[in-house]
Amino acid sequence: MKSFLLISLALILAFPATAQEWSEPVNVSNMDDFILKSDFTIDNAGVIHCVWNLKYDANYGVIYYARSEDDGASWSEPVSISQNQDLYCTSPQIVHDSQNRLYVGYDLNDYSPQTWGSYACLVIMDDPGWSEPLTLAEGIHTRMAVDNNDRVYVFWLQGAPHNGEFCYQYLENGQLSQIFIPFDNFYELTVIWNIVVDNNNNLHCGGFYDPSGTSNAHPAYYEYNYAMQQWNITMVSTGNSTSDIDIALDTAQLPHICFGGNATYHTSLNGESWSIPDTIAFPDPYRVVIEVDKANKIHIATTEEADNGIKLVYYHKSDGSNWESMIVDHGNNVIFTPEFKIFNNSLYVVYDKSNIVPQGDIYISKLDILSSTFEYASSDETLIEIYPNPFGTSTCVSYFLRGYNVVRLYIKDLDGKHIKTLVAEDQTEGNYMIFWDGTNDCMQRVPRGIYFCILTTNKHQFVKNILYLP
Repeated sequence: MKSFLLISLALILAFPATAQEWSEPVNVSNMDDFILKSDFTIDNAGVIHCVWNLKYDANYGVIYYARSEDDGASWSEPVSISQNQDLYCTSPQIVHDSQNRLYVGYDLNDYSPQTWGSYACLVIMDDPGWSEPLTLAEGIHTRMAVDNNDRVYVFWLQGAPHNGEFCYQYLENGQLSQIFIPFDNFYELTVIWNIVVDNNNNLHCGGFYDPSGTSNAHPAYYEYNYAMQQWNITMVSTGNSTSDIDIALDTAQLPHICFGGNATYHTSLNGESWSIPDTIAFPDPYRVVIEVDKANKIHIATTEEADNGIKLVYYHKSDGSNWESMIVDHGNNVIFTPEFKIFNNSLYVVYDKSNIVPQGDIYISKLDILSSTFEYASSDETLIEIYPNPFGTSTCVSYFLRGYNVVRLYIKDLDGKHIKTLVAEDQTEGNYMIFWDGTNDCMQRVPRGIYFCILTTNKHQFVKNILYLP
């Protein structure tokens, strides 16, 4: 897990452009019917794929799929991919691999007296079309992720409602693995809710944990170490019970978790411990989602009660310190299950909106969050260097300026907290060097760990990681 500590990440980016508003929502499904849950993914070619379940009656529901090849402006005719005629399919999730193959997991509920049960199912789309659905095992809350080697994980919950354990299988090279149960304890509740994969194929999962099985589920972080093939669980907050949670990774591959429970909270992993949850907003959300962009800016969306119906609210920190909100949309009846994705410097949200019971549709909107000039620094174009890195006593930060610039060079920690200002002055073109000894502005030693060295000039911002190991 800690191999990222040896990676030095250099970024060159323009100052983030402050977008004024979300784009006008586009109707994805155009069904005007009883839609309960949706999800989407954006493949490597920029094609947007969306799935949702349509409830026809209490015992019959179908998973539909549509795609957009023009950045969400228009959508294909929806097609049924669950291929069922009399069962209730719900809670779809969609992912794609490096070859843009699509995988959709969902819950199949059979309410007939003879074969009653709920099952985790998987359907795959690869040319020429969708496969026959594959039933994996009995369970609910099907969740999915694909790692960098195209291993497809499918998770589900076995046992309900107040105790049970999550299980999973993975599909690799066309073969299904055995079923794994990492925490096999019937009297506890272990639930995986959302999964992200880091550069080393480790899994980072936001979920719920209740060691007593008393329906008091706490936000939890589950980590799978790919190299060691080991699972670990950490209670993110013992003072909060929650029913919704989401997770994202920053550029240092560290997890950020957003969860609800009387309010909306954000926390992140700093070293070996989680930060004290930051209260974003006090309305108790129905749903929370989080993304972290390439500039390590945090984006959060929630669904909250409004005076008439439900509102979809977007939270961010434009000044780096205070949470600001923006209403994306409002439903006179409800807004369900928003989902976030970042692609090509835009933040996309897909959600279910209903103004009249039981009519509703799926909508997509996007927000430009970074200018198009964001790019990674190539090895022969490094304008800022740090040596030694890692360091224990002192390190030298050197940089080259083209022309006259107003320069700020400073250190921040992984939570974005200011540590030390190294330079704050006007400088002419040329080479510059300055040393950092691992202290803050008060000349106090900072804890060991990863820090960001940030250089801002007239037009650009340069960011590099520093590993401080005293």
